[in-house]
Order: sequence, then C-alpha cells, then structure tokens
Amino acid sequence: MNTEAVLSEIRAYAEKRPLFLLSEVLKNTGTASEIHEILSAVRPYLVGMYLGARKTPDDAEVFWITAPSYRPGKSESERFEKSLQDAGVPGPLNHLIEDYIRKKTGKRWDDPQVLERIRGAVVAQKDSYWKEGEGRVIRYIKGYSVLGYLAYQFPVYFVQFQHVMKYLADEGLLKQRMVVLDAGTGPGTVPLAIIESLRYLRCSALIYGVEQSEEHAEAYSMLVPAYAEGGKTVVGDLFNEDIITFDPSQIPATIDLMVFSNVLNELGDLTPDKRADLVLRLSEALAEDGTIVLLEPADLANSTMLRQLSLLLKRHGLTIYSPCPSIWRGRCKVKRCWSFVEYPEIQRPPLMKKLMNCKESYRYDNTDIKFTYVIIRKDERVCCRVSIPKDRNYFRLSSMGEYVGEKTDVIVSVISGDLGNPKNAIYRICDGTGRKETYAILPRIYADKSGLLLKNASYGDLLALNGVKVMYNPDHDAYNLLITRTASIQYL
Repeated sequence: MNTEAVLSEIRAYAEKRPLFLLSEVLKNTGTASEIHEILSAVRPYLVGMYLGARKTPDDAEVFWITAPSYRPGKSESERFEKSLQDAGVPGPLNHLIEDYIRKKTGKRWDDPQVLERIRGAVVAQKDSYWKEGEGRVIRYIKGYSVLGYLAYQFPVYFVQFQHVMKYLADEGLLKQRMVVLDAGTGPGTVPLAIIESLRYLRCSALIYGVEQSEEHAEAYSMLVPAYAEGGKTVVGDLFNEDIITFDPSQIPATIDLMVFSNVLNELGDLTPDKRADLVLRLSEALAEDGTIVLLEPADLANSTMLRQLSLLLKRHGLTIYSPCPSIWRGRCKVKRCWSFVEYPEIQRPPLMKKLMNCKESYRYDNTDIKFTYVIIRKDERVCCRVSIPKDRNYFRLSSMGEYVGEKTDVIVSVISGDLGNPKNAIYRICDGTGRKETYAILPRIYADKSGLLLKNASYGDLLALNGVKVMYNPDHDAYNLLITRTASIQYL
C-alpha cells in the first residue's frame, strides 16, 4: 500500500468536503488493501490534517474535526487593512455581475432600457426598506429586483462584510479551516466577501448558503462558484429554502461561522421572540467554539431591533461577544440603544455610475458604510474583560441617577462616533448595565490630551472617565457625563 498516495488523496478530498468515505478515496489510488487495514495505517496522520475517522460495517467515514483558531500576523493584517482603505467591488467580480445581467436580459449590461428598468427596481426596493414595524416583509421575486439589489445594495454590503472579516480575524474568531453558513444569502453577498477576504488571510472556508428566492439563488449559482475558482473558498450546497423552516442537519459538519446579514429585518412578520427562536434553533448546529454574526442597517428601527434581539439571545444562554462591553455583572435595560459603526465610503462600481447618469442621480448613489452588528458566541468568550483599576472607586451606569449634579468615575465602551454640534462632541457610551441612554459630552474647547483620547477612540474601545459630572437630560430621558476641565480620560 502506498500510504503517501492515500494521504495525498485524502487531503484533496478534505479540501472540498467535510465528510466522505474512505472507499471513495481508494478508487483513485488503485489500493487493493482491506479498508479497515488502510484506516489503521493512515489514522495517525489524520489529526495533523484536522480530520477524524470512524469505522462503519464495511467502510470508514473521514470527517473534519475542529481546526485551531486563526489570527493574522502583523503584515497580513496591515495588507488587509490597506485593501479596505479605498475598497469597492473588484474588477473581475464587476465583470461577472455585468455578464450575469447580459445573460439575464439578453442585452448589454449598460443598455439604456436595461438601466432604466434597474432604476425602477432600485426605487421600488428603497420604498420597501423604509417601511417599519410588523408586516414589513421584503421579497425578491422578479429578475430586475435582483439586478437592482446588485446595483445598489450589494456593493456596500460586499465591502461591509470584508470589514467584519477583518475584525473577526484580528479578534482570533476565524479558524484555519472553517464551515460557514450564510442564512438568507441573497445573490451570495457574504460568500463573495469571504472569498475576497481570504485572499489576504491564511485560512480557508467551506461555505453553505440558504436562500428562498429562486431569482437570488440563480444569481448566486452564476456568481459565487465562478468567483471562488482558484481561491481558498470551497462552495458547498445552496439550499433553496426559507431560513425559517431550514433544517441545518442537512449540512454534514458543525458550523464554525454563522451569518445573518441584513436578513432578519426583512422578516417583519416575525415578532422579536420568533426572530430569537430562529437564531437559537439554527445555533444548535454551531460548533461550541463557533461564532454568529448578526448585521443590520444603521437606521433607528433596525439598529434598536438588533440590540433587543441580542439581549433576548443572551437571556437564552448565548454570549454577546461584542460590541456590548463586559465590565460588570448585570443586564442592560436601556430601551432604545441606537449605535452603529462607520467605515470609509466605497468606490462606486461602473454599474452604479451608469445608473447615476440621469437627472436624479442621488437616488442611485450608495457608498456609505454604516451598520449595526452583534457578535454572538455559544461559549462565554467576550471581546474584553477589564481589570478594574484599584486607584479609584468606579461606578456602574445603572447608578447614575444617584449622582446627578456630582462628579464620578466610570468605565465605559464608546459605541458611536461624534454625534455632536459645533459646541460639544457627543459620544454614546455603555457599560452593559445602563437603564437609560448615556452620553459623554466633551466641550470642544477642551482639545487637550484627554479630549484627543476620546476623539480618537474607536468603536468599542474601553475608557476610564475620571471626574466627570453627571447631568440628567429630561428632554431625552438620558444621562450626560460632562467632561470638565479637571476630568481625565485613560485607555484600558
């Protein structure tokens, strides 16, 4: 028996499939030995390939086992970061989308009639997105609705998820080899972003998608496999099903990364509890050290919906990894938590530029990246646990009502950019215990070192605010922590 040949073939199978029979491998090697004898010979080498094996009555199954977590080196991270500074849809992917439009319409992608119909689809979709509340259900039925999505929403969402991948990689939440499930994948926005991201990272992925819309599924089948060719992403099955009834046991491996990107807000006929039940049910297929990513638009309704959903998931035993800080024990009771992250604008793809070549060009211009996210874990791992400095007595935001008019010390996470005005910089802050919205107020005249620390803080950074004055704002039923001239700020 040529053990090296068998192991080489096993490695080739494992790059594409999380579960396969040893007999399938042996057909390609011409090995005539008894299967269980071969299994005994190769088993010592399987662990090094993150593979396990088990005997069946007349065969043996080889399957993926959990791969170690992955964190990029400094040069990798910097190269990935640089690619996102002026990001857009890469040329080869633009060509695939343009070719899909041509095949779908039978005309050039930039044919005036095609462009006008895409404009109509974009306007119709935007009208649907602005509807709020229960009963808000968005469906992609006609071909041009998918083309409108590819032209308007897709470019931002594509780059947006690359930023998420960068964050996950830097946090060590990716794995050397991982199984991904994208629930409500549309035309494959998240898989395409993962394919692009893995060009900068030394890890690989096997991706499965779930998509109810046949039109979106058709676009997925034409875009995702073609863009994955030659890369480190293997495209698994696309399940043309409703995520509400999807059975994750159809996937022959535990899931390492599960994504709900801009999809839960489209299920307006589900109550918050039903949305939580959906995520919880699918999370049963998640690896114990797996990660769930929930993304929604940055508007008030969708952002607050996601925050409420994350708290429901926490009450059912899941862990909020980020952005909610884990400073104190306790439960956040803020009713309206509106916070989101922002990244630089994307570059407009050719299709978007063509759509904008009309009288109302602003209708088809979409380059801002603003979104709300929550990272969920099954284990109790969180983004950061802070050691409370012992030189001061720090107080929870839940107790701010006791200190109105007084100065106090708090440890908080910055969860917004500057929301202020010419007079004051204003930042939304949180420590995971609040009962009312709380803001840090920095008069712009205090442009000293402490002020710069707050100004330069990134979304989710932990800061100690020392000697801040507590004020109550009755107009917004919120607390303002005023950073006076004698206050100080420090990073933790």
